[in-house]
Amino acid sequence: MTVPLNDGSRAQLIKLDTWILLNLNIDVILNLTTRMENEYGISSQDITNALDPYLLQSMGFASFSREFVSGFLEPVVMGCSTKHYSWPKNAAVLGIGKDNFINISIDMNARMDVKHLRTELDRCLERRQPVIMVVVVLGSTEESAVDPLSEVLSTREEYRKAGLEFVVHVDAAWGGYFASLLRKPENNIARKTNNNNLQDTPVLQLSEYVTEQYKALPAADSITIDPHKAGYIPYPAGGLCYRNSCMRNLVAFLAPEVYHSDSLDASMGIYGIEGSKPGAAAAGVYLSHRIIRPDQSGYGQILGKALFNSKRFYAAIVTMAEPDDPFIVVPVQQIPAEKQGKSQKEIEQQLEYIRENIANKENDDLVNDPEAMSLLKELGSDQIIITYAFNFKNKDGKLNTDPVLVNNFNKAIFKKLSLSADPDQTQKTPLIITTSEFDPEAYGENFVRNFMARLGVNHDSLLTMNFISSTTMSPWLTATRDGNFIPTLIKDFREAILTTVSDFTEQ
Repeated sequence: MTVPLNDGSRAQLIKLDTWILLNLNIDVILNLTTRMENEYGISSQDITNALDPYLLQSMGFASFSREFVSGFLEPVVMGCSTKHYSWPKNAAVLGIGKDNFINISIDMNARMDVKHLRTELDRCLERRQPVIMVVVVLGSTEESAVDPLSEVLSTREEYRKAGLEFVVHVDAAWGGYFASLLRKPENNIARKTNNNNLQDTPVLQLSEYVTEQYKALPAADSITIDPHKAGYIPYPAGGLCYRNSCMRNLVAFLAPEVYHSDSLDASMGIYGIEGSKPGAAAAGVYLSHRIIRPDQSGYGQILGKALFNSKRFYAAIVTMAEPDDPFIVVPVQQIPAEKQGKSQKEIEQQLEYIRENIANKENDDLVNDPEAMSLLKELGSDQIIITYAFNFKNKDGKLNTDPVLVNNFNKAIFKKLSLSADPDQTQKTPLIITTSEFDPEAYGENFVRNFMARLGVNHDSLLTMNFISSTTMSPWLTATRDGNFIPTLIKDFREAILTTVSDFTEQ
């Protein structure tokens, strides 16, 4: 049996060394057993019986490595530092080890830094260290950032030619449903006309950059999606999609041959590590998808409106602080003038434009202003979560420069605007925010240092910095019966911040 190699040649499988075997093309490997059946007449049962003693499921990771890949460094998984916290857990459970999950730094937009990815891939290639997969996040859970999937895929093609193969997995657990914004409906569904003289919320499309990444999804090897997040389904539901369905056989715990059914789903219980589970989640997802289609007529409508509202909320957040206020707000996602390196005067002018023409307008007025709508589309994150932090001014009007006090300040704001076990406190909480932190080791020194500088604090010594995030999932936030609800939220938010400033400056 011969197999194609990454340099375009073919070679006899049995004569290949371990490093080349570890880096054969993914589809070539997955097709081996099918070729054994079709080209050599070996039954699937015989193949299963022959392979079973050598599978990872049988031998375990340590024994397999000692016997078959000795002399090589431990295989690694790479992923963006904005990954979900479950990824190091996965590496630990599988025996790969959490320390063998290599964090890839992010750029100033909280997206994977492909230059750093190349550095780590080069190191593995030089040391002949196997790379199991690269995890690309399409919608990080805290920054709503979409990694450059298209560029990662093209990067893989380069490393394939150099002899390094790896799976590209897309973690679209949060952001997968945004693909519905690009999918045309199968049937023309007429929208009801708004006859109630209410404000309308337009469906905002994904940016060109984000659209490019979603169009690259078919080339990924596997994708995870969680309906219980942007699918608005209140059940512990999740999905795993394979480009090549043969890949699921690698995680099968029982031989597929014992199931005699033409249905792909009849034997799905044998794939993966979960056992029995309630059917309510599957039924809930099925019902939701039948009623709210995963295309532009259903989820595309909901998420497109939520995207519009998120950018409106971002506009209100970044313009919340007036020039004379004793605090400033710094979003992770910079406004366009700041991204473009404009002068401070031009940045302030754009903030004032956002305040007057976006933040303080009703939807109908905003939609009829092409210039304002064009700027709105460039604001905020890639999806519907915005991330930001506050700093306060001392009594002399000068900005605090102590990063420790900034962290304490944001913690205090969070405490005022979060739920507690005290039922009386819960009733008094006007809005709810969430918080997390930027660890320099995970996010990269450049990212954290830049964020500290924008907050106006001393960044000679790097600290883990606290931040606040807000998720906008409501499609009705700016089009209630009374109009735009965001000013009400901002009013309560300002009061909580000003009270917290007073507490700090009195100390």
